[in-house]
Amino acid sequence: MEYRTGLIEFALDQLDFIESKLNEACTDPASQKAAATEAGGAIPQLKERLRAEDPTKYAQCAFLGDVFDNDRWSNLATMEREQFLAEAASTNRAIAAARTVLAEPTSAE
Repeated sequence: MEYRTGLIEFALDQLDFIESKLNEACTDPASQKAAATEAGGAIPQLKERLRAEDPTKYAQCAFLGDVFDNDRWSNLATMEREQFLAEAASTNRAIAAARTVLAEPTSAE
């Protein structure tokens, strides 16, 4: 498959989208289910493209573990509010760390 967007730019855009949806869910309790579900929808594409195009970056992001787990997003959508807020904060910290990893040049660059 040929992509129109570079991998890193794509991955950073996906992370921005996920973070935006989590923040929306944190701000508006009524949107928790929809926003968490939407955020989780970006995960399969992000994983697939990272794994296929840059296995090194994918491996470096392995610490995101449960952030890349589709079941996690279903659970976030239906979690009790206080637990959701704690998990969302943890997820946003992991996203910030992933941005750092993705922005670092690889030895091939």
